[in-house]
Amino acid sequence: MQFTVHLFARLRDLVDSDIVSLELGESPTIADLRSRMMVQYPIVASILPRCLIALNQEFAQDHETITPGSELAIIPPVSGGSS
Repeated sequence: MQFTVHLFARLRDLVDSDIVSLELGESPTIADLRSRMMVQYPIVASILPRCLIALNQEFAQDHETITPGSELAIIPPVSGGSS
């Protein structure tokens, strides 16, 4: 199945796009999405384990299943700010 994934901040910069399309197998999990991203976009491998993944606008755990039509987003860790 084909899924669209929204990327933010550093991930968007590394991939040079705010949206990517990933082919995942039947009944994929968030862990499958992470694995596929690392294969398809090896440049994100160092940051992806620390990223949060949102499934239908809620943070998801790696064991959760992705269903057809799901909204997916990967949010990298945030740093910086002012004091």
